Amino acid sequence: MSAIILLPTNDGGYSYARIYRADSSTGVYTLIDTIDPILLEYEDSDGDYSKYYKVAWYDGTIESELIPVQSFAQKVISAIRVECKVSATALPDVDVSYLLDQAKLAIQMDVVKYNYGVQIYELQERGYYEIPKRWYFDSNYGGAVSVLDFQAFKQATPIYPYTEKVPVEILEIDINEFYLKVAPLERTEILKLCFYHTTRELKPEYLIKLVAYKIASVYFENLANASITTAASSPFAKVKIGDISVENGSSSTAGTSVTAIVDLANKMSAKYKFLMTNFKTGFIRVN
Repeated sequence: MSAIILLPTNDGGYSYARIYRADSSTGVYTLIDTIDPILLEYEDSDGDYSKYYKVAWYDGTIESELIPVQSFAQKVISAIRVECKVSATALPDVDVSYLLDQAKLAIQMDVVKYNYGVQIYELQERGYYEIPKRWYFDSNYGGAVSVLDFQAFKQATPIYPYTEKVPVEILEIDINEFYLKVAPLERTEILKLCFYHTTRELKPEYLIKLVAYKIASVYFENLANASITTAASSPFAKVKIGDISVENGSSSTAGTSVTAIVDLANKMSAKYKFLMTNFKTGFIRVN
């Protein structure tokens, strides 16, 4: 498990971003890393949905105030609470985290295309290469398309099936001006790029909604399916939600029933399909 955050806007043009982490929102924040702002995102391999983050800009001498930021998992959890209107009692944070990778994979299989080893060509300035004009996909779900979403490798010419693929670090990338920067290659070497893209722009906030509704629909569908039995006398068996047990579609003291779970699963699934269809057809209503 890991956590990935989006860096705040670097209005002051600072040279470094300092990443701080805590176990609670009001806990002690400890410096865990210092990175180049050009990365736009930061992946904490030791983090998870329960960690809290703040970022400080740093110029080598002076550090800015700490700026709170949410990880992608926390943004999805917030969307489930606010957008989907599903409480932490009905769908705990830990289950959201557990289903996160499954939801991301489903979305990628549905609308994302992977391109492997696309040869790109050097511009007039050494080390700068033109990249294909695409709607690039934020494959690590950090909140922005950055160098972390691309892989590059070089090969010596002439190319044979067994020619070694040597990884190349991408130093800078601009998906609006469509170029990237690497350390200059030898004249006998070519550069190839691997990336994900979609047929139209998928904005970060829309992606979060897709993931949130997909997780909610899968969770409640699984919960409903777990309650079904083959017993002829009853179409539903007991299902436990937190400390509440309900059966056969009857309401519990908390007002929860298997029928309500099935209905909720259908609503979440329908909303996800609606959002996905709108994205695929290019129509996204603002209000």
